[in-house]
Amino acid sequence: MNKRNLLIGSLIPAAVLGVAFGSIVQAQSASGLTEVLRKARIFPPSSGARATLVGRQAVIEVFHNSADAFSRRKAAINAARALVNYAAGQFNTVSVKFHEQSGSTSYSEVIVNARDITSLSVGTIKLDELAANVSQVDIGPADSKADIFNKYLGAAEKQIDQGHFWEAEQIVDSAARIHGNPPETNGRFTKDMITLAEGFDTWGDPERAEAVLRKIVDHRETTNSLNDADADRSVQHLVDLLLEGKRYAEAEQLLTKLVSNPSLSKSANPQAYAANLERLAQCHIATAKYTEAESELNEVVSLKESSGESSISLAKTFEGLGDLYRTQGKRADAQSYYKRARAIFDHAVVSRKLSEKIDYQTYHAHLRQIDEKLKQL
Repeated sequence: MNKRNLLIGSLIPAAVLGVAFGSIVQAQSASGLTEVLRKARIFPPSSGARATLVGRQAVIEVFHNSADAFSRRKAAINAARALVNYAAGQFNTVSVKFHEQSGSTSYSEVIVNARDITSLSVGTIKLDELAANVSQVDIGPADSKADIFNKYLGAAEKQIDQGHFWEAEQIVDSAARIHGNPPETNGRFTKDMITLAEGFDTWGDPERAEAVLRKIVDHRETTNSLNDADADRSVQHLVDLLLEGKRYAEAEQLLTKLVSNPSLSKSANPQAYAANLERLAQCHIATAKYTEAESELNEVVSLKESSGESSISLAKTFEGLGDLYRTQGKRADAQSYYKRARAIFDHAVVSRKLSEKIDYQTYHAHLRQIDEKLKQL
């Protein structure tokens, strides 16, 4: 075997490939896909082209010394077309990674959407048009890890803008598979992943949304950076999905872990601690652990009152206590807390303090919700 083929073989393990955030995906046999490429004669035999399958992405690695980037993109599209025609419906994307023959760390990765291959086949798009717009990431020897991730995220953002959420996720996973976890300070990664999760959820794919959110939370936990607004937003969305799916044990396990996290403790970050404790109380209400829920919500009230957190936030906790007592049939207690919540909202809609004020539409939505609960007592 020549030097090029030895290196390509080391780039794609035959049995297993690591993917984003430490998870492992069993790679299917590369022989069938590689044989398709060989028969298609898209790359010369000396290129050492080899393909495998990682999840729903076909991955091709090849040595290609053409300095013409447009020619590379056309070759990648033709390779993607060969694989998609061979295994229709099996891939979301085909990634073609062009390595320098010198063995340097420089490479270009072209990521082709399977849906674009379909458009190409039916004639709604031309090859040159697709080649001009296909996602491409160019990595040079001087690029830092942050530079590399930002380049991949730029490509992913273009897919997100077009509503191509699966494809965007696979672009991010390409970076993580090759380069490991994103840098600790890459806030752009979290924001893009939040958008991606929201896109999956809106599209009606909560399972993919959950998978993306778990990546965010796991990454933030690993890098000890769970104590900002983006991390909290990710936790809230993940908990919402678990509660909607009635997966209370999983939600409780996650929140118990977060509440006991030193960086999110009562002393280190009382606001984050209160938020996670309040979410935990909602799990306990749903599972009829009323004593625990009551204790947790009362602690949350105490924390919010002592920390000077917004009155609107406190009103929501009062409403949660009303829900707790209503669930137990304690009509008078529920009514008292619903009225306390409503009084705060009534004040907020006319308040001149920016930190307290809410617009009329938001106020009306809260009011309608509380009035409906009062009618149920």
